[in-house]
Amino acid sequence: MLGRITTIALTVTLLCCPWRAEAQEFDPRPALSTLISAFQHCGPPQAYQLLSPYLFTLVAQQTAGQGCYAPIAAAGVVTKMEVIDHATFPAGPLYIVRVTHVAGPVDWFIGFDQISSKVIYLTFQSVTGPTPSVAAGADQSANLGLVKPPKPVKPVDEPADSKSDEPADSKSASCKKFPQMCP
Repeated sequence: MLGRITTIALTVTLLCCPWRAEAQEFDPRPALSTLISAFQHCGPPQAYQLLSPYLFTLVAQQTAGQGCYAPIAAAGVVTKMEVIDHATFPAGPLYIVRVTHVAGPVDWFIGFDQISSKVIYLTFQSVTGPTPSVAAGADQSANLGLVKPPKPVKPVDEPADSKSDEPADSKSASCKKFPQMCP
């Protein structure tokens, strides 16, 4: 009888644990959904509180203070959201979320500050070619808005008056692709 109870308890534990582990992981989709809706409908103003001060200012500058993006509004209603990749950076987690609108899919890159939980990196690009990855970074040619991915830079000698104490090659390749995620 004791062996049967142990087997049942072990089976229940194995069946329940993966569900609990997934439930404890952060899900970026609610925050992204709130922001997409705000970008489509110019608000509500509370939605923009998810953004870091830098992104709040960037959105205000790019939208003449309105908070609306025509390409996002033109994409239409969101019908599906799927996290397709993620990574943890020194500043916090970064996710790639494929968002399917009635007009088609768009890949969003969304990064969160681990201390404030504010969005510190946000960009979107059209879906072209293979599934994007954090390792590959955002595709500058497919990028449509918000934070633009950095252009690939050919290595050059660092000027003598540079304020960096680190050698130019000391940052990881991922940090070079997402500098906001690596303070």
